[in-house]
Amino acid sequence: MDEIHFETPIHIARQLCPDSNKCSKRSQEDHLESYSHPGIRDIRLLCSIPGHVMSRHYMNLLKKQENVVRAVQQHSRVRLIFLKYNNPVVKENVGKLIEILVEIEFAKTNTRGKTSADADSEHKISMMEKRLQSPIEGRDIEVIHEWTTKIARASIGLSIEKAGIGYSVDPILETDKHVFSILGPHLGHYYGDIVITFKQEIMFHPDANFTIQAGTSFFSGNIYRHRQWTRDSGSEAKRTEHFHHSKLHCSVPRYEYATTLELVASAGFEHQSMDVNLETILENWISVDSHQILEGHLPQLIPLDYVDRVYIPKNTFESLLPEAQQSAKGAFKDSLVITRLRQ
Repeated sequence: MDEIHFETPIHIARQLCPDSNKCSKRSQEDHLESYSHPGIRDIRLLCSIPGHVMSRHYMNLLKKQENVVRAVQQHSRVRLIFLKYNNPVVKENVGKLIEILVEIEFAKTNTRGKTSADADSEHKISMMEKRLQSPIEGRDIEVIHEWTTKIARASIGLSIEKAGIGYSVDPILETDKHVFSILGPHLGHYYGDIVITFKQEIMFHPDANFTIQAGTSFFSGNIYRHRQWTRDSGSEAKRTEHFHHSKLHCSVPRYEYATTLELVASAGFEHQSMDVNLETILENWISVDSHQILEGHLPQLIPLDYVDRVYIPKNTFESLLPEAQQSAKGAFKDSLVITRLRQ
């Protein structure tokens, strides 16, 4: 092969898995990152499903038309059209068509106080399509219509009925700009029946971090009751500052030592003993509220190919519309785990 190629790109050699085709860990992401397997790409293709897991702050942004237009333009299928017709005039006209289509969807839902789309909206669309018909294939115009409408309707729905609890303290701590997660066992049943696990590498993203307990416990002062070796300033501003200074990142050397010391100390405090081992920590983890477990703050927009598993009870899955069931199966395939009925 080209010697210059080997001098510039990074190449990571992986050993062939000793179990080869009979490997029972072919669905485990950390194992696939360490060993090569027949029939599985070492460098896998990007996920073809364009969806995302998003933060509550990002959902709030979807109240504004310009942000929905931007979301459409960033969609993988629409971006392919921009790349295919790499012409400033074409890009400008496609952008205007997207703006008109988004405006129509907002008008339909009365989001901006309108009861119907503008009378000249159809005329505007017709004019833009005529400008685009010469350089752009008819199917690509259909794709722009299809995905703009889908994304606009989904965005409006999300902005109206946002997911998550939406605790009032989250904007103060700026945790609403992240996707919340728990590093460890999640025994809290107040977040719904569907559980999503992410691949480990998401924690190495520059926008990801984690804290030893939930951010809200810093603000309320509860963390100082569980970790009496830390000092409570009594000020909400100082507590917020303490929360930000307590963030850990998996790319920072020795983060695991700092985390381990915290886990040992907290388990020892709960058991009133310094005789702490791994079993003690695990027992402590499954006996406390989820807010006392490591809280992960993930990037505000996570592509679906970072999802490792989706667990959903059978009765919840069967309550979904047939279209939603097929969509979930198509998006997550073997990663979708339908569990037994909840009692």
